[in-house]
Amino acid sequence: MPWKRSLNSLAMLMLMSSSIANAQSADSFKTAEYNEIGYNVLDAVNAASAYANGYTGKGVIVGVCDDPINFLVPEFDLKQNSEMINVAGAGVYNWANFTHGTHVAGVVAASKNGLGMHGIAFDAEIKGSTAGRIYYSDGSFESRKDLYAYYVQHPEIKVINNSWGTGCYLTNIDDNQAYELVQSGVLTPTGNPEWQDYLYNNTIQFREAVAHDKLLVWAAGNNGHTMASIEPALFLTEA
Repeated sequence: MPWKRSLNSLAMLMLMSSSIANAQSADSFKTAEYNEIGYNVLDAVNAASAYANGYTGKGVIVGVCDDPINFLVPEFDLKQNSEMINVAGAGVYNWANFTHGTHVAGVVAASKNGLGMHGIAFDAEIKGSTAGRIYYSDGSFESRKDLYAYYVQHPEIKVINNSWGTGCYLTNIDDNQAYELVQSGVLTPTGNPEWQDYLYNNTIQFREAVAHDKLLVWAAGNNGHTMASIEPALFLTEA
């Protein structure tokens, strides 16, 4: 099933390390670079206060599952351990068509280097994974079957951001039995409608990641709908 990308406005201070830097005032962090991400964006999550207490992302590695990320842009020039851990297609990209992953990675952890803007957790490192194995000209893609394989093998990566998803919503489910199957995650591997086959295949990956102590952060993906898309809504009924 083709997937669509969507931007997630994240409050990702949860990603930041607890190492305490030299004491600075919160106001000292409110530079032009701080404000360049957008009016009141970092203030809305009290980022400056967190920075003043030493929470900058230092020592943290964040997983970003999205489009390919261009780590050659200047916003990532201070990163020492950031990279893409897989490729889509042949791994050769026209970066004019692949901007979303770089944008999202910048929101998460663009360097605080005096250029443009900086990310929320500006000292964090990023391990990027392409959500798609094949991309199409309209921006949709076929999702991979190893979305989180690398992250599962690396316990130091605790949080994986996902700013993408399908156009499938709970309102697409017009059958009570099917809704109960979604709630329980019990679907058969074949013979389902297309959305159910997608859900079956990807739920396995979602559950494996969670079982390995990963926090999956999702874009709501509602795009004017009254509810989130099915990916972030999938586990709402679970305790």
